[in-house]
Amino acid sequence: MKPASMLHFLAAGVMVSAACHDMPAAPDYGPATGNAASFGLWSPGANDDCTKAQHDAYSVVGPDHKLYPTWHPPIDPVSGCSFGHDHGRDPRGSALYREVGPIPFGYANEQLDVYDPLTTRHEDHFGHKVEWENDVPMHFGSDAADALFAVRCDVLVKLHQGTHSKDAFTNNLHELVYHIRCTDGTEMHITMLAAIGTPGQFERSCDGTTVVVGPATPANSPDGGGVRIIPDRTCVDSEILVPAGQFSNFGALHETWQTSNSVRREDGHTLAFFNPYFQVSLPSRFYDPALAGITGRPIDVCYEVTRWGTRRGVGPARAPPATARLRGSPSTIRARCSTARTAWSTSIPTSSVTQPAPRCGIRTRSARTAARHPSRDQFVSSSRGSTTTAVGSSWRVRASAAIGTTADRECTRRTRSECPMIIDHSLFLS
Repeated sequence: MKPASMLHFLAAGVMVSAACHDMPAAPDYGPATGNAASFGLWSPGANDDCTKAQHDAYSVVGPDHKLYPTWHPPIDPVSGCSFGHDHGRDPRGSALYREVGPIPFGYANEQLDVYDPLTTRHEDHFGHKVEWENDVPMHFGSDAADALFAVRCDVLVKLHQGTHSKDAFTNNLHELVYHIRCTDGTEMHITMLAAIGTPGQFERSCDGTTVVVGPATPANSPDGGGVRIIPDRTCVDSEILVPAGQFSNFGALHETWQTSNSVRREDGHTLAFFNPYFQVSLPSRFYDPALAGITGRPIDVCYEVTRWGTRRGVGPARAPPATARLRGSPSTIRARCSTARTAWSTSIPTSSVTQPAPRCGIRTRSARTAARHPSRDQFVSSSRGSTTTAVGSSWRVRASAAIGTTADRECTRRTRSECPMIIDHSLFLS
């Protein structure tokens, strides 16, 4: 299948509407007639005490009558056992949950299997992450315009954003589920494989350099708008392992997945644009081509041993790990902490345990990075809002801002059903 034909497939299911109506109940597709490829992938590891059966009980029947995995808490509320992973925020708190219901993980990937069995894109179980926010005010560019229109939206999103593995170093097709409903009647429900950036490569988080890694899966993955910005070993060496007397910039360990999506009818007419950005603070991996698995771990850097026999940031090394790599510089990991915080955790936050992430010396996304990666779509005649939803290591929302859903000015001369929706926002995840 050619990339052009794949683009026609990418939206596995979509409903775009501008009509007001009462929220219906989630559909019931009856008993499952079989299992999707995404179902049953997880098996307990050495540190997991939940059984496979307990995990697979969190399932839902999709529109194709197949059984899919869905959201579950990291700790089973009945038995108290641990699954050792999570899928983000509990979607049952979303105002859209009654209409949407449990989200089938991997539905878009499954439809690609059916559409073209020779071109498949399977994603692992751990990367499915849910985020939502209710009653988000939309900004129209000024306080006066905000007061005049007073539009608020509910948003429920699921992205497969595996920031633990090497998958996104090359692969740009990731399942995106996007639900939005606003008080002005705007509504959209879509499940798709989003092409995020260029396949086979990503942009380095610390300097914007394009890093070419290798072929993507599938090999004919289409080039998409947006970009995947990921840290690599160069960022670790230049920003984290700094000379004595300098302070580490942990903000370099930051991922930005900037999507650029549009929904079109078969005749090419555009129905909607939506471009959510997904930010990940302190991801648990970085790209390292010197490793056999090309995946480095920030926590392992703390235990690397220099040729002088010192361990990064902690002085003389008592016993270097068997996997420690010798580096030729006595650089250390240092962080500038305020007097109010005399201690901080150097461990990477796990999704199963809520704990404060290391924040000493961490910088947020810089203005330089923001300017380097503006939205790839240009709508010069449209008003556009932006959302900043800050989320902690437990994926709890700490702050919310706005979403823009304003159609371009040309649409004032057409019916609402013919106007493209424009939605831009960012989700900050860690």
